[in-house]
Amino acid sequence: MEDRTGDGTVIRGYVGDIIFHNSENGYSVFTICCEGTDVTATGSVHGIRPGEYIEISGSWTDHKRYGKQFTGMGFNRSMPGDDNEAMVRYLSSGFVKGIGAATAQRIVDKFGRDTARILEETPERLAEVRGISLEKAMLAGNAVNSRKALARTILYFTKFGLSPEKGAKACLQLGDDAVEKIIDNPYILISGQIGLTFKQADAIAAYENRGTDEFLECQARVYSGIGYVLEKAMESGHTYLPMDLLIESCRRVLGIRTETIEDEIARMLEDGLLKSAGSRIYLSRLYDAEKYTAERLKQLSSFKYAFSENMEYALNESLMELHVTLDETQAKACMEAAGNGVSVISGGPGTGKTTIIKALIGMFEKTGKSCSLAAPTGRAAKRMQQSSGREARTIHRLLEIDFIGAEDMMQFARNENNPLEADAVIIDEMSMVDIELMHALLKAVKAGTRLVLIGDVDQLPAVGPGTVLQDIIESGRVHCTILQNIYRQETGSSIPLVARDINEGRLPDFNPPDGSFVFLETRGSGRVMELMTKIIKSEMENTTDIQVITPGKKGPAGTISLNRMMQDVFNPGKPGKSEKKYISRIFREGDKVMQIKNNYEIEYTAYSGIGKGVYNGDIGILAEVDAQSEMLRVVYDGEKTVIYDFKDADQLETAYAITVHKSQGSEYGTVVMPLFGVNDMLCTRNLLYTAVSRAVRKLYVIGSREIFSSMISNEHRKPRYSGLKGLLID
Repeated sequence: MEDRTGDGTVIRGYVGDIIFHNSENGYSVFTICCEGTDVTATGSVHGIRPGEYIEISGSWTDHKRYGKQFTGMGFNRSMPGDDNEAMVRYLSSGFVKGIGAATAQRIVDKFGRDTARILEETPERLAEVRGISLEKAMLAGNAVNSRKALARTILYFTKFGLSPEKGAKACLQLGDDAVEKIIDNPYILISGQIGLTFKQADAIAAYENRGTDEFLECQARVYSGIGYVLEKAMESGHTYLPMDLLIESCRRVLGIRTETIEDEIARMLEDGLLKSAGSRIYLSRLYDAEKYTAERLKQLSSFKYAFSENMEYALNESLMELHVTLDETQAKACMEAAGNGVSVISGGPGTGKTTIIKALIGMFEKTGKSCSLAAPTGRAAKRMQQSSGREARTIHRLLEIDFIGAEDMMQFARNENNPLEADAVIIDEMSMVDIELMHALLKAVKAGTRLVLIGDVDQLPAVGPGTVLQDIIESGRVHCTILQNIYRQETGSSIPLVARDINEGRLPDFNPPDGSFVFLETRGSGRVMELMTKIIKSEMENTTDIQVITPGKKGPAGTISLNRMMQDVFNPGKPGKSEKKYISRIFREGDKVMQIKNNYEIEYTAYSGIGKGVYNGDIGILAEVDAQSEMLRVVYDGEKTVIYDFKDADQLETAYAITVHKSQGSEYGTVVMPLFGVNDMLCTRNLLYTAVSRAVRKLYVIGSREIFSSMISNEHRKPRYSGLKGLLID
């Protein structure tokens, strides 16, 4: 049956064949018998089974492969009613183990049109049917009630504008009485796999307690509000909040008395849910991570080694093979790395960090010491591997990451009970390492291993909590070498000098003799885009290593807008080149794309075999768009091939333009940076410095000189509450 309403079209009927079903997000392709005609329908319907009666609201679409089909947006479901054939299909569809078609037919022959009522109300009566034990009868009843509970939970979630996926996760995690548990305490939806925000849970609580404000100061709400504030602080880079700021932030979020908040913080501290250091209030895991990191760094740095003649000979031999000579500071960095349990080497672009890494590898290997190389991101690890000629992995891979169930169940196989076997561990791009990753790394570094931390402390801090590299350097507790002399200009690029000038608060030379830095001052978004297009097309005649880098995501100079425009510059459409429209984006064969969320379970194939995991920030090439199979094939790093279903395209976005934050850990031959309409929050020196530092051969900045100058003048860094420095000093 089909109806038309003001909101669209509604069809009703019995589910026939399940063509496709994704158990994780519920996306399904199935047939529905509607007034004697089989219709293909699609939509997010969790746990769909043949034979069940379904009402779908949505619209008709034409699919290139499957033809006319119905795209559902809303679903109401129930067991088959008086259609005995549909009931047989429903019971034998596999949701009750041990009931196949023959047994299902016997059940329907026995109870007829009363089957649905008996399943729901007196399932033990199924034992009257030959071949069904009382245990199996009760299992069938439980399965039916679970399906009803799933539908009820999803319906409850949609009432608040929440997705069916969230409802399905809630039912899976909380059980068949999920709705009752939610009504009793909506704040249980914040934690675990369900992942609602505090505001979403609070809206449910307000609805369920309409007419009364008693819930405002209930323990569950106050506890959740405090946790929410600290989690948001962590997302902003803080490892803790001062007590007074925490209370004030909670008061704004919760709208309740200060005394109530103070009482709940005290209870959470007593129960170990929060931890404190003086007036600093931490989430327990961040307190533990910070405290362990400080203690372990002190322990490891206490190990001293003599810089023997053998070491000196090995270093000199390594330098001869590399055809390089180190200056006094660089040589000191190598000796400190050889003579101390922990050492830090920090410097800007062109100061020789890569040369030092290669020299250290040679020195360690020539003295019989094994060496492991790692970096925080895949792109940084790949660059480290290419420059050093040795295997380099992400820190997660070095620690042998594993996930149990959901992605929040992360664990590492390498730890204090199973430490890394290397004699030396060299970590690059340390500015990107947050306190939790540093904690995990230090748990896996055994006493006697030399740990060498290399990075640029003046770049943007890690996305995660803490200022690890900065705290270690400023504490003075670990041997640290700061590289200042710039050498890269000898290879024909003045970009390192431009970066240094910016970092020291000076306007750089806008016309360096080698032409490696070009600033084009212009106004108006149209003119900026016109110049960008002209420059990129010119550069494309000589290289494919071009990256547009911009401060933010939104606005006319944000990645969202720029990628739409840049796609037609880098990879214009043409006959024979397949593409897929997904919401407001087009994915086209040959596109540069970025994975924008961690997917630990997705498989890839590579020369080395089959593996798992693609991570937020990984960039690849869209090698194939297959409309018939509804799949996208993406190749990462030139070797790792990942297959995506069209429905998973939300994990990808085009990557011709990326934010400065996403560019960290990477270098590009040519960088093009539009500079207009920049959000004041992003107008900072270290953001500009980080962007400029990504370019190796050529850097173009197009836009407002006024914005460029103001960013250089603004040395303000958003302060982060981090206790690591103090713990290292104590």
